[in-house]
Amino acid sequence: MLSRTALGPIVRAMGAREKQVRYLIGSTGLVVACIIWISPVVAPDTLAGTARAEVPREEINEIIAAIDRVVKYSPNYGRLLSSGTPNMDQARADLEAFRSEMQAEITQDLIAKANDPSERRLVSLKASANRFAEGYQRDLAAADLDRAKEYGRSGPIFMRYMSFVAAREKLALLRKVYGDTPEIAAATAASDSAFAKLGDFAAVESQAADVTQARIARNRLEPAIRSDAALGQQFARAFENSFLNTEKAKVLKVNLISSGWSVERNEITGIILLRYQYASLGLKGSDGTCYSAQARFEQKHQGGGSYGSTYYRSGGPAEMLCENI
Repeated sequence: MLSRTALGPIVRAMGAREKQVRYLIGSTGLVVACIIWISPVVAPDTLAGTARAEVPREEINEIIAAIDRVVKYSPNYGRLLSSGTPNMDQARADLEAFRSEMQAEITQDLIAKANDPSERRLVSLKASANRFAEGYQRDLAAADLDRAKEYGRSGPIFMRYMSFVAAREKLALLRKVYGDTPEIAAATAASDSAFAKLGDFAAVESQAADVTQARIARNRLEPAIRSDAALGQQFARAFENSFLNTEKAKVLKVNLISSGWSVERNEITGIILLRYQYASLGLKGSDGTCYSAQARFEQKHQGGGSYGSTYYRSGGPAEMLCENI
């Protein structure tokens, strides 16, 4: 039997550390047995090569920025509806551009680093992606999908549908980064089910067109409450000569819908500023399209109870069938 002191060099020669050795000491103080958990001594440079490399701060910031761009993406509804009619082609192009840009940015290297469980900020970022998925699933559950396309105007149909499309696109990109986490998988299944009802762009475009045509067919002029041929002609000339008549439309019919002139006064002094009336106009544009317009006509107060010439002040046109004027 050897003493503990004599056994030390032998243990170290086997590649074990002292703390990995358990000695059994006999009654005489000698080592009667020892148990060694052998763990080869690894050189420092070898350790450096096998340890998990930290994701540099700059790359973490880039990953966070990329995921932030995904989650915050929103269609430019103002531009897509600037003409009053949804621009489906532009909507498709914008969505495809966003998808291509983000797919190019979400590389395999970014995906691997984004899922690094040792980086606190990246773990938190993944949790926020899961929360987005949960929120999208809740929104789908709360939405009345059967009525999502049953609006009286095509614009709201488009905006409602595009909000779902944008969320689905964002979810797909998050899924590319984080895979099918329970939250993302559940939201994806709910999204697939919802779009089975909503349909694709073509279905929504067709629905919007149907709604628009139905609205045009229903449109009528407001009925006249009194008759004054001379005043009607005056309103027609004022409209046709107005710089606001950009379509160079001709007035086919004037229905007077005000009982008479109403005055507008200065809020502080009470002095009369002008007087106004409303009329429902039947219009025909230079391209043959017909419209209705609830038009406001005004006359400036000249003092002493007299008023200036009549001018067209405002009124939004709405398309209608010429036969309904």
